[in-house]
Amino acid sequence: MRVLVLPDSWKGVCRAERLAEAMREAVRAHLPGAEVWAAPMADGGEGTKAAARRLGLAEKGAWIEAAEYIGFADPELVAQPIFARGSFRLGLAIKRALDAGHTRLFVALGGTSTCDLGWGLLCALGVRGEDPSGRLSPPTLAGALSLARVDASALDARLRRARLVALVDVTAPLFGPEGAVRRYGPQKGLPEARALEVERGLRAAARRIAEGLGTPFIERPGDGAAGGIGWAMRLLGARVVRGARFLLRAPMLQARIAPGSWVLTSEGRADLQTLQGKLPLAVARWARARGARVALLAPMIAPNAKRALAAQFDACIDAEAAGASLALPPEELAWRLVQAWIAAL
Repeated sequence: MRVLVLPDSWKGVCRAERLAEAMREAVRAHLPGAEVWAAPMADGGEGTKAAARRLGLAEKGAWIEAAEYIGFADPELVAQPIFARGSFRLGLAIKRALDAGHTRLFVALGGTSTCDLGWGLLCALGVRGEDPSGRLSPPTLAGALSLARVDASALDARLRRARLVALVDVTAPLFGPEGAVRRYGPQKGLPEARALEVERGLRAAARRIAEGLGTPFIERPGDGAAGGIGWAMRLLGARVVRGARFLLRAPMLQARIAPGSWVLTSEGRADLQTLQGKLPLAVARWARARGARVALLAPMIAPNAKRALAAQFDACIDAEAAGASLALPPEELAWRLVQAWIAAL
């Protein structure tokens, strides 16, 4: 039997690398004759760099995770009101990669705490803006809302020669009820009562930014990722792709999957959102298209999602089915989930 272990992280609980190792060792212990290979996975957010390294993609260019620079793990950043936050530090990371001579940049956009349309990122790369009084607009959400004029004449010229790929974990539009502001802004601290007002202001800002960069304002799926950074990256010439699908195309994975294999994937809580394109679903579709079977192992599976998930996965195991306590250390719980899957074979 061939088994591929491809878990996502259990957000805020356990990194995907640790889960992959624990699940691999559990398979080896209980199926000693199995051929087992494991890799941590990600959907374009936290852990994407680690997944790229394990899948042999890291040498293809510079890999940058937005969450490292403007994510929720930074208490100093998150302590600020959302209007004072921006994507400037992510832009500086891109600039440092260019300074180091990289011409291929992969930027994972998931897990950000900002909602500034990527205005701060653009500022770090040379774009400047002014408010109606002629004062410099800061690289924050408040700065984007103040824009009256945008000057991109000093935009880093090296970007024209670079190949940029933006990996997104959602295909959200820039605006609208499912967009960066109204759907995801409140999750980042934007008062819901101000969401429509902020969206109107950012619509105007987006048109001024696009005009300043000499391009028409066009919206596409994925533009709303990372509070609009997906859109800003596309303005800079980036190709915007789904993070999970991009990683699953790695030649190292293609060489290991085979008809009849089992693929184990995981996330901390599986629910109806899992069926909206999260990593486990991407893994399931990828594996089944190649004749493999897929098991979803998750500490929690929402009762109202079990039937729908069963149509996408060949096995669904949660802590309750495994007879395990959610209070167990995550590696031990992962081991118990694998045990339960093996017992059900």
